[in-house]
Amino acid sequence: MVSKAPSTNIDAEMDIDHLQDAELLSGIFPPAFQRRCIYFISSFAFIALLLGFAYSSANTGIKLWEGIAFLFGAILFFVSALIARSGGSVQVAASLLVTAAMAVTLVPAYYGSGIFSAFCIWFLLLPMMGGLLLGPRIALLAGVLGVISLAGLAYEGGYPPSSTAPLAAQQDVLMHTFNLILGVVFCSGIAILIVTLMHRSSLKLILSRDIAIEKTKELSSALQALESAKKTTIAVIDSSFDAIALLDNEGRIQEWNLRASKMFGLSHEEAMNEPMPRFLLNEQHAERFYAEGVFDPAPLSDELIELTGHSKAKDRIDLEGFITALKIDQIEQWVVFLRDVTLSKSIADAIDNQRIVGSSVLDGLPISVSLESRIQDYVLQNEAYRTLEDQGFTELGFGTETERRESTWEEGASGPWDLVLSNEEETRTFIGAMRIIEPDIPDQERYLLRYLVDVTEL
Repeated sequence: MVSKAPSTNIDAEMDIDHLQDAELLSGIFPPAFQRRCIYFISSFAFIALLLGFAYSSANTGIKLWEGIAFLFGAILFFVSALIARSGGSVQVAASLLVTAAMAVTLVPAYYGSGIFSAFCIWFLLLPMMGGLLLGPRIALLAGVLGVISLAGLAYEGGYPPSSTAPLAAQQDVLMHTFNLILGVVFCSGIAILIVTLMHRSSLKLILSRDIAIEKTKELSSALQALESAKKTTIAVIDSSFDAIALLDNEGRIQEWNLRASKMFGLSHEEAMNEPMPRFLLNEQHAERFYAEGVFDPAPLSDELIELTGHSKAKDRIDLEGFITALKIDQIEQWVVFLRDVTLSKSIADAIDNQRIVGSSVLDGLPISVSLESRIQDYVLQNEAYRTLEDQGFTELGFGTETERRESTWEEGASGPWDLVLSNEEETRTFIGAMRIIEPDIPDQERYLLRYLVDVTEL
């Protein structure tokens, strides 16, 4: 399985820069929330504008530009609410809302105290509130419209000549306008900065979350692979022909396989934390694993050793063992491999017994007999044959005997023939013969049977 590599910090920054153009200008709130805000604000502003228009018409009358502003604002508020309600573009609806708000703020300010009107406070609030709710685009749009509106009010004289406010008449129009414009720029900039920082932070959190999720998936996959490998390893170890036991540095059993349980008749729970040598082996062989009472298998390690153990199923088990050291997390441990050789050893002992019996029978014969092979000169010799060798009898004309042996290996039999053997004291005459013993199993070793009959006294 090919897993996706987790993003680095540089990748995250590149992703943020890439996403900034597409998402950052839309604001920090989700589009659904922004549509609801636009819908409620536009609807409230539309109703308030109608009520204000009705009140002004009944009491003070409506001037031309006031009427145009009321109509323009009402249309934009209505369309903005309609777009937001129908799930249309948030940016279009927000732009219409801000434009309408600026229009209905500019006209009352113009007919009021101009640049000194209390309505001018909205030129500062709209960029900030609009930017925080609807994104940097709206903050920038509201800021630009606010600056243009304030510049227009200042150009028209700051306040109407009919104003009787003595303090307002003394204000410097240029400085007042400059400070208001600075306020608009500041509010717009603060809104854009806050939204940008919050949006970048949210993107970093999202990317960090995605990286964490990806790493979690990779870790989960790695753990699954590790668990699968562990199960496979356990299955392979359990299927081993040998009993395998893992020992700590004090010789206690920490793990062992299924074969060990079957061999010794002990469950996994029964064997855990038991000292392996004294728990499974007889006393004589167990002591080989200890030096002055301390577990020290190093002298026995990395070579085959013969051991004798015991189990529940049968009292005695002949074992062939191999022990080697492991270091796991800088802690020395030992792995012991044990093979039950009870049957093969019994067969070998039986063969040895048969050989001893056969040798005893041959020793009772009055002739000299030897059984030879190509691999080893003499596999079996009786007492009479060994006596000839011990007394130093050698063959006269040795080359002839060698030729007879080679001929027998090739033809299967040779003789009878006369053979003269001598030593420093005497010479004896024998009648000899040879034949090949063919094995019952194909491709097994062939043997040469050689026997001599002493006819010196005849």
